[in-house]
Amino acid sequence: MDNLAGGALGQLLGGKSGGSSSMATKLLPVVLGMLASKGASGGLGSLGGLLGKFQSAGLSSQADSWVGQGENQSLDAGHVRQAFSDDELDDIANQAGVSRDEAAGGLADLIPGLVDGLTPEGSVPDDNSLQGRITDIGKMFGG
Repeated sequence: MDNLAGGALGQLLGGKSGGSSSMATKLLPVVLGMLASKGASGGLGSLGGLLGKFQSAGLSSQADSWVGQGENQSLDAGHVRQAFSDDELDDIANQAGVSRDEAAGGLADLIPGLVDGLTPEGSVPDDNSLQGRITDIGKMFGG
């Protein structure tokens, strides 16, 4: 991964590096694909769909912090397990080539920064803007 992509990934991870960065590199294309696949099997359908998973799991304040312009509240693997079913985590893990536990931990590191990066104005963008941002992030990481 080149320095620009590595720096951008570090920014998405809120400055975390090392193993987190390696796991995020595996998970990022899977999550971006899920965000981009409206109505497709395994797709979240939208950024709103992803945020809705966390809101429904009682994690509204965390989800709102990633969209808002303040500091992002962190997640842990347990939070991810609250928001995603075992089948969803297994699907993500299989696509990324990691275990379910690794996927949950990696998503906990990735999601706050990714949502923050997709919502720079402090609100969820319209579908066209969101798709453009997803494409741009994917291109930075060889997608």
